[in-house]
Amino acid sequence: MMRMQDQLVFRSEEEYNAYVLRELEESEREAADPNTRWIPWRESVREGDAFLRELERRRAAKSA
Repeated sequence: MMRMQDQLVFRSEEEYNAYVLRELEESEREAADPNTRWIPWRESVREGDAFLRELERRRAAKSA
């Protein structure tokens, strides 16, 4: 597998299948982790918006 400007490029079907299997196993480990906090999609968007607003506020304060 190669990365070409943020795109995965697979040389064979076997390479692709191995990648998918690794990603699924990682997802299963993450889902089983009791320290993982799952949040609803809307809450995730709200948190992301708040984070971006704070970044913008800091940028505006630095440029003033």
